[in-house]
Amino acid sequence: MFRGPRRTPFAPLITDMSDNSRWYSAMEWIGFAGLTLFCFFSLLGTAGASLGLALMLLALLLSPEAWRRLPRHSLFWAAVLSIAYLLASRYILTAGLAGDMDIRNNQTRDWVQIFLFPVTGWWISRHPGRYLYGLGLMLGGFTLGILHSLWEMDLSGLLGGIRTGMHFGKPVIFGFVCAVAILAMFTLSAFWLNPRLEFSRTRRALSLGATLLMLLFYAQGLVFSQSRGVWLALLVTLPVVSAILWHGLKAGQVVDKRRWGWAGLVAIMLVASAVAFNWKIITERVAYENEVFGVVLSEGLDEAPLDSSTYRLHLWRFGIRRWLERPLFGWGPGMTESLVETENTEALKHDGKESFDHLHNAYLELLLQLGLVGMCFVSWLAALMVVCLVRHFRRRDVSVYWFSFLMGNFVLIAVYSLTDFRHLHWNWRFYWLILAGIVFAQCIVMPQKRGGEQSPE
Repeated sequence: MFRGPRRTPFAPLITDMSDNSRWYSAMEWIGFAGLTLFCFFSLLGTAGASLGLALMLLALLLSPEAWRRLPRHSLFWAAVLSIAYLLASRYILTAGLAGDMDIRNNQTRDWVQIFLFPVTGWWISRHPGRYLYGLGLMLGGFTLGILHSLWEMDLSGLLGGIRTGMHFGKPVIFGFVCAVAILAMFTLSAFWLNPRLEFSRTRRALSLGATLLMLLFYAQGLVFSQSRGVWLALLVTLPVVSAILWHGLKAGQVVDKRRWGWAGLVAIMLVASAVAFNWKIITERVAYENEVFGVVLSEGLDEAPLDSSTYRLHLWRFGIRRWLERPLFGWGPGMTESLVETENTEALKHDGKESFDHLHNAYLELLLQLGLVGMCFVSWLAALMVVCLVRHFRRRDVSVYWFSFLMGNFVLIAVYSLTDFRHLHWNWRFYWLILAGIVFAQCIVMPQKRGGEQSPE
């Protein structure tokens, strides 16, 4: 998927370091060990991932080459300035506001961690083979966590409609990562269909079949999560990814219509089977919401029964009203729960008991906590990433498979963020550090001209 020289990603990359080669080699190995730990445990458990991130950060801080190269890139400064604004928002701009200090400090730390993607990006960039290496470890750890959960779970209850978040414990973020895995398998399936791959027909069929089975496995996990916001996000994202793949491959004349037709037929049959198998779960999850929205449209929000959708509408209305009180700088990191508690209304309490601690909308959450200034920083960073990807794709430094997968992730995040805010949870933060690290690595690596390898695949 990423065209690069066939060298092992395990070897440290040493360049221009004759005077202190042992020191640089040690830093490279520590950084690589940290990257390995972090990627594998990123969606499996916090201890291993945190240790890996700490090793990567330590090795980067002690790497003079990193500090020679990183300041040359605007994405690096976007991350640094975003962290500076976060700290200023917490300790200067909103320091005098009342609120739970532990929550504010913890969420400030979590926000900062989201912008540490230059750390993962630097160690991914040290070798072309680490792009797939990091992504593969991340999905491998995630799959291992699912299998371990299934081993200890009541499968009859799961198939009967019980909602689950597997080893995450949170169904929404579990469903989101399943959607990411589906995108990965989807683009990998397109890769196996490339007629320029020198594979035998048997090997191609086995590879494609295994990939489609893994896609079905993650699709079943997505159904078990019962996360309608993620379902919607994936339904929007898949056509976008398909269009990018089709136009990109067609322009490079690497589309075998017969193979695509057979693969598409098999995929449709698998999807139809999965939908039929889970029809009861899907319809029950969606049907009640139609009735509630009918009441909202006819009688108004305040007259509608409280459920997951109307809770969101109440929270969004509340979030807009409170943000307008401090539109420029917001209320500061970690203030949402305190603001919701002061309202003390049943519509803002989950099951009428505990107040919600977030607004179920990442855009409103960002505005409420960090204001328009914070939104500008995030928008600047996202725009730099997208522009960088598009530029490198046009130069053919990024394959169409990588481009469609990475852009698909951005679309998925954009739509998913409309209905939820799990971005500060450990598993979402770690997923983002790998995804953004891959994009950042692509942006800081100098394009390499390779004669005879300029096809868009």
